[in-house]
Amino acid sequence: MAQDGDTIHIGTNDKDGGQDGTPHSIYYLRYDHSTGTYHTADGTQIGTDADRPFTQSDLELVYDDSVSGNDPAWIYDAGVGPNGRPVITFVTYPNYPNGTGANYHWARWTGSQWTITTVVSGAGSQYSDAQPLYTGGIVPADNDPSTVYLSQEINGAYEIQQATTNDGGSTWSFTDITSGSDALNIRPKPVKNYNAEIPVLWMHGYYNNPARQWQTLIQSEVTGRPF
Repeated sequence: MAQDGDTIHIGTNDKDGGQDGTPHSIYYLRYDHSTGTYHTADGTQIGTDADRPFTQSDLELVYDDSVSGNDPAWIYDAGVGPNGRPVITFVTYPNYPNGTGANYHWARWTGSQWTITTVVSGAGSQYSDAQPLYTGGIVPADNDPSTVYLSQEINGAYEIQQATTNDGGSTWSFTDITSGSDALNIRPKPVKNYNAEIPVLWMHGYYNNPARQWQTLIQSEVTGRPF
């Protein structure tokens, strides 16, 4: 989700990621708190608070898993730019139900349509035996969704990077935030209303099973020095 004044932008799946072979598409809606109404990206009203809960068919389809050649997807986050237009970041699984070789995507509302570009192809190998679809993650920056933070496998280790586009997602430039790591760096999360020295946090350490096999800490970077 992402907030822009009284408006909340929401990206969602048709269901949680899993290994049951059913479709996993990406949807969008936005909520206007001032009026209690829900809308698609172009402003078409979906309903009001009184109409909830909404069904899958009420939502705006952004990425359709059922289209030939498309892979199952899993949502990561939504963002919104200064122009009020939303973006959604998500992952797709070409080797589903195994998460190895997952691809990171950035969906952008142009004002008339959704466009989807690939930020990273083949983001890494499986790092959790219990959850084979877990990936490092990709999320929009809090203040500018043309910048994303992501975790991908580089030289055998999951590292945090910042990626920025100046052409609507056609090309991306990458800056390493971590490198040469001996443990996982995954699930980056931008800091809301951040201090310029600490724009993003992430999870660092050993993580195999979310129920009982993990040893992690939350890490950031301050003026170039991890802590």
